[in-house]
Amino acid sequence: MKKHVRPHEVMIALLLTWLIPTPALGQDALDQFMEAARDGQTETVKTFLGAGTEVNAKDTNGFTALEYAAFMGRIETVQALLEAGADVHAKDFYGRSALVCAASLGRTQTVKILLAAGADVDDKDGKGWTALATTALLGYRDTVDALLAAGADVNAKDSRGWTALWNTAFIGDQETLQILLEAGAEIDTQDHEGWTTLANTAFMGHTETVRVLLNAGAAIDMRDNQGRTALLSAASVGHRETVKVLLNAGADVQVKDSQGKTASMLATEEGYTEIVELLKGAGARE
Repeated sequence: MKKHVRPHEVMIALLLTWLIPTPALGQDALDQFMEAARDGQTETVKTFLGAGTEVNAKDTNGFTALEYAAFMGRIETVQALLEAGADVHAKDFYGRSALVCAASLGRTQTVKILLAAGADVDDKDGKGWTALATTALLGYRDTVDALLAAGADVNAKDSRGWTALWNTAFIGDQETLQILLEAGAEIDTQDHEGWTTLANTAFMGHTETVRVLLNAGAAIDMRDNQGRTALLSAASVGHRETVKVLLNAGADVQVKDSQGKTASMLATEEGYTEIVELLKGAGARE
């Protein structure tokens, strides 16, 4: 059975993974160099480089100066570092390149500069996240557009089997969802637990996003590894309006999960009486 805390676990993991390290201050020249790059002090960065600081040196976080500057969107500093020979493919301890760093905070212009410098648009971090998947989860549409224009693989999967479309459905971003669908995103792709984009957004209660996916042709009764459909997922966590939309679209009200439970049974267990009545009105029977 799916744990209801799963979305919170995802977001906590995301925040921990994307935490921007702070360079240690005042310890040595390398720390000061990293701090200058992070803060966009381009002339100071050039001074350190002129004095012999290695442009691709890494600090204790595994970060290069380019990654710090890219994270913060310091365009002038990024350009200066690239001109000095910064490795656009270098990665930190999380497997993130400067491109993924920039995309994760929607630094669209920085993303374009890095791509022009040879960054791999489909490069993945240690968890298999591409720049597109990362920025899609946070809703940075301009960055999504820039990456797609550069040829990003819209259907690339991370280590869990999540795609950019899956991530966008998670946050209920209908506009970005449409952009990805128009770019060829596979609507019924499943993650390693069998969850579809539709089941994912139904579980989160993003009713309007559910409508968008249904109108785009999403398969309404696909099952995950536990035998659950979007209807069962929405009913199990009390999303009444989402359940209503799924029922109106023809979701199978009698389908059972791998434990033999229908949507009505799951809603009854959780005390969602209004949903139980909706399901009964649609023909559910115990």
